[in-house]
Amino acid sequence: AWNDGGWLSQIAYATTTQDVVAPNQLGTFSYNIKPPFGIEHTNYRFNGDLVLGRTLQRIHPQGYYQDATIG
Repeated sequence: AWNDGGWLSQIAYATTTQDVVAPNQLGTFSYNIKPPFGIEHTNYRFNGDLVLGRTLQRIHPQGYYQDATIG
């Protein structure tokens, strides 16, 4: 319900533009959300992991999350 139309799938929010991230360097990505109409004004959490795109195999799981505040 939060997909703004730009997600890769219902479970893949974003992709990185970097093919390789060297050790001790920062890899970046972004995605957008579209809150469903009429939802409660509060905080919502998007849990995730970094995965290989072809297999969805987790890469060093960290318990990543991103909070969205609707207010």
